[in-house]
Amino acid sequence: MADPILKSVTIRPARLSDSTTLRQMHEQSLRVLAADCYTEAEIDAFLAHIGTMDDFLLHEGTYYVVVHGDAIVASGGWSRKMPNYAVVSGGDRPPVTLGVPKIRSMFVHPMFARRGLATLLARRAETEVVAAGYDEIELTATLSGVPFYAALGYQNVRLYAAHCPGDIVVRGQVMHKRLSVTDIGDDSLPDSASHADAL
Repeated sequence: MADPILKSVTIRPARLSDSTTLRQMHEQSLRVLAADCYTEAEIDAFLAHIGTMDDFLLHEGTYYVVVHGDAIVASGGWSRKMPNYAVVSGGDRPPVTLGVPKIRSMFVHPMFARRGLATLLARRAETEVVAAGYDEIELTATLSGVPFYAALGYQNVRLYAAHCPGDIVVRGQVMHKRLSVTDIGDDSLPDSASHADAL
């Protein structure tokens, strides 16, 4: 049964003016929902050296926020561009077009976790990716987000490791899913397996 909160939220494209609020919500999500998979030092390194969101996502029109009342309670979207974290050890580099679209920066506020919001955003991303002519999608999940994406049909591809200063390594999981028109809009997709952080 769908959570009643799904009837009381709206989804809209993220705006440049949302940037600070989004990063604050992303940090809350990581510190609470990923605490079982990462140490405090790893989360600190994640926030300082990897980041939760590339600014170019706010310009692409494919990154969304879920709003409850006046509050942003979840966000996520997709992009064809290389995420900046992919070159975290190599300095700043302009984003380049990817061959396979990626779900990006999927985070849910801890108070709204496991209530269907991440599934709502994942469905939207997959629908748009299919409409754009693609039949596959990738993402890099936090370790705490892997069960959620596995429940949505994503397959593990390889581990990802970001080497941060202080000999801290932040690990994630690259995942992949084949898409078809029949997959889109499946109301059976779960949101209770875990929370859904994706980088």
